[in-house]
Amino acid sequence: MITWTQWSKEGLEEEGGFRDVRVVPPPMVTSFRKIDNEITVGFIGVEYHRKGGDIAEDVMSKLPSALGRFMLVKAQGGLRV
Repeated sequence: MITWTQWSKEGLEEEGGFRDVRVVPPPMVTSFRKIDNEITVGFIGVEYHRKGGDIAEDVMSKLPSALGRFMLVKAQGGLRV
C-alpha cells in the first residue's frame, strides 16, 4: 500500500489493519488553502465519451453557476500520460 503522508500511513496501519504501508510524497508542491463554499469539479479523460465526459459536462451545465466551476480537459489524438 502506498500513501502520500505519514498521517495517512498511521491511519491505514492502526485503523485499517494494513501492513507494510509506504509513504511516497506527491510529485508536486502541496499547501494548505482556505476552505470555502466553492465547488470545483475537474474531468480529465482521453476516451471522453467512454468515460462519461459528455454526461458530466451535461450535468454540470444544468447546475446553477453559484454551485461551482467545471473544468474540462480533452486530450487530442490519443495522448497517453
